[in-house]
Amino acid sequence: EGGATAGGARVPDARYDATRESVTAQIEGGPEGVSREGLYDLRPAGAARNAVDSALWDLEAKRSGKRVWDLAGRPE
Repeated sequence: EGGATAGGARVPDARYDATRESVTAQIEGGPEGVSREGLYDLRPAGAARNAVDSALWDLEAKRSGKRVWDLAGRPE
């Protein structure tokens, strides 16, 4: 987005009955342009939501030129 590439990765967790295939399908089946805040209403807790959330944090950090912890108001 806007020339920036972001990434996020998570391991499927048996606690959520997740598999590599189910997590990939959830990520690929999601809407474009979702915000971090909106993500929580679209996906249940689990690897897919966590991976997308991580990627959205990464994208926001790259676009703003700030570190994720600065965006979150947390110490390094």
